[in-house]
Amino acid sequence: MARIEYDRLAQINPDLLQESEWRLFCLRTGAEDVKDWAAPRLVREALSPNRSTTIDFQLLRGLPEQECDAVVEQLLPELVKKGPTAVLVSQQVAGFAPLTAASFLLRKIVGSNDEEERQRLLQVLHEVNHAAVVQAAMHRDFETPNPAELRVLLRAISVGFPGGNPNALQQLSNQELIAYRERLLHWLSLLPRLDQDSASDWANCATLIGELKNPDDADLVYGFLRADEARITEMVEARIREIESWEATGRSTNRPGPIVRTSYGNWHIAALANIPGERCKQIMIELLSRPDHIGIAAHTLANCAGAQQIDLSGDFYSRPRFDLIYEKRSARKPLDEQAVECETVIKRAIDERLSKHPINQSHPIFSALSALARLSGPNNESWILERLERYFLDARVESILETITLAGGSLTGDRILPFVRNTIAFALSEPWNGSGPVGVVGDKDLGGLRR
Repeated sequence: MARIEYDRLAQINPDLLQESEWRLFCLRTGAEDVKDWAAPRLVREALSPNRSTTIDFQLLRGLPEQECDAVVEQLLPELVKKGPTAVLVSQQVAGFAPLTAASFLLRKIVGSNDEEERQRLLQVLHEVNHAAVVQAAMHRDFETPNPAELRVLLRAISVGFPGGNPNALQQLSNQELIAYRERLLHWLSLLPRLDQDSASDWANCATLIGELKNPDDADLVYGFLRADEARITEMVEARIREIESWEATGRSTNRPGPIVRTSYGNWHIAALANIPGERCKQIMIELLSRPDHIGIAAHTLANCAGAQQIDLSGDFYSRPRFDLIYEKRSARKPLDEQAVECETVIKRAIDERLSKHPINQSHPIFSALSALARLSGPNNESWILERLERYFLDARVESILETITLAGGSLTGDRILPFVRNTIAFALSEPWNGSGPVGVVGDKDLGGLRR
């Protein structure tokens, strides 16, 4: 009866707003025992002018897989035509049939010449299951794209941040992973020469290769990193020669403009960090000697040694993990052989860097010190504080101190007092602060730290 009543109402006027709720009730009731009857009618309801961005997700969720795919296949092309207002609904619809959605979106993105449209489609695609996107990219239509299509394709498949989403690929079979790796290596052979314009394409390709976690790819990705560094070095040297030539002519011509040197080193290192095996560990040890990479290399080695992750993102009040400090201090154990090895090489690299550039390289050094704090080795706090006192007594190092504390380390008040003063002085000097002058904070105010 419900199905008969629905079809009668739809024939009278499918877009009549007054009848819409009753018609939908009949649709839901009629679909309870005949799901395939509901699928085409659900599409009609969704695309009705009066229900242009309203989908009955409960009904869609109850459809069999084949019918659900058919609904998404019909709905998604119409929804994306509606522009920015339908992005959220498009994302929700795509989630019901990820492979169907990814196949449509990839073709639409690669075939579009409208950058604004591409951005909207990418917003939808990046909410689709990453494994489904990879499966869609394996279609023979994408086997040999031209350079412009390959750039768009790599950008679409990549999740858009260093390291990617390697865990999502666990949903793929070994056979699919092997075929996908072969496809990526084939695409790699089609990439243009690495330069400023193509550097992002190489970074996206490295990210996708790293997601596969294949130990055989460690040297390949390391080669990408070295090539990117060589590109930056070449650009800097070329600009130095231009300036020298300009000065040699008595500065009679226009001064050479600023240099744009976008490095993707962090992308390549993040891709390397996904790859397990001894070779990747050796590469990270080598990277400890690079001033720009010592921090991320140290953190990757700490991860390899099983150090706990400590997230300091967000504001102070959103990080209330201090109730776990006692538990972490009580549970501290001696480091195993691998952790001791990582601790040793990180300490050696930090000391070597401090002996050469104690001040100019402070940010990467601070990152390396935080990685060392995560290892929670015996006497690590004292070792770290000694370097901070010797080289960075006037610096703000609260993130390092917080990492030490959250990793279960102990800090004595008298040793951290100078650094606490630095942080408070900085806070009081900020223009948004309405307090008095910096000098109002003295030993009397911070006396509790001496206990």
